[in-house]
Parts: sequence; C-alpha cells; structure tokens
Amino acid sequence: MSDQKDSLPNVSFENLSAAIDKFKSMKRQFSRTDLDTLLQAIGQNKPEYKTRFMVTVGTRIRTIEVAEVAYFFSEEKISFLVTKDNQRLPIDFSLDKLTSMLNPDDFFRANRQFLISLSSIKNIHTYSQSKLKLELAPAPKQEVFIGKEKITPFKDWLDK
Repeated sequence: MSDQKDSLPNVSFENLSAAIDKFKSMKRQFSRTDLDTLLQAIGQNKPEYKTRFMVTVGTRIRTIEVAEVAYFFSEEKISFLVTKDNQRLPIDFSLDKLTSMLNPDDFFRANRQFLISLSSIKNIHTYSQSKLKLELAPAPKQEVFIGKEKITPFKDWLDK
C-alpha cells in the first residue's frame, strides 16, 4: 500500500482546485443541450436532390422535371435523358454524376448504361440465375439487365 502512495504524483491543493474550476467552466460551455441541438441540426441536414434538368433542344432551352424522367442511358460516351412520353434528349452529365444528383429512393443504377426510375419499370423477368431482365416504359432500343452483383441491392431498393 505504501508503494502506491509513493508512485502517485504530488498535486497541490491549488493545482487541484484550478483543474476542477477549469473542468466546470468547460462543462458549462459544452452543455448537453448544445450537443442535442447540434445532433438535431446534423440530422436535419438531408441532401438536396435535383428536381429538374435544363436541356438544349436545337436552339431552345427546356427544363424537364425529374418526375417526367423515365430513365437515363449512355451510348457512345453521351448521356441521354428519356422522358415518360419517349423524348430522348442529350444531357451534360455522366451516369455516375447523375447517380449522385438524384434521389436514390427514385432512381437505381441498373448497369453501366442505365439509370432507371422506379416509375419506368413495367415488368421484371428472371432471365437466368445471374440476371434479371427489365421491361421499361417507354421501351429502350436495347435490353436492360440487372447483373448478379446488383440483384440483391435492386430487390432491396424495390422493397423500400
């Protein structure tokens, strides 16, 4: 027992008192209510997703509401937006960029070529054990598949 006393550092009453006062001061500055307010503010800071796109059609500039978009696809390094009424319009964003700009509850990156809207899915077919085939409306020129590695995330997205 006496060995423990010898190993403790000598702390004067004044140093201990100053340390306790400093602790009390710091505690007042960082009260629990401040932390709760900060946590609420962080929780309310939800990402803002794109609500419309500006597209150029000839010499005209149009805006397309995201709700009007059936899907996006990429062809020969150009991205296109396809509306629900089957207008195919070039867009200045890559599919990777679009994926981060759009609400993930509404859009899913099906594969390298397609970013689809939930509302554009007409039917889903089991194509093989490793693929799903999507029927979209309006129908794209090429078939749209969900590969093996994306089947589970795709089903989770559908089941939200």
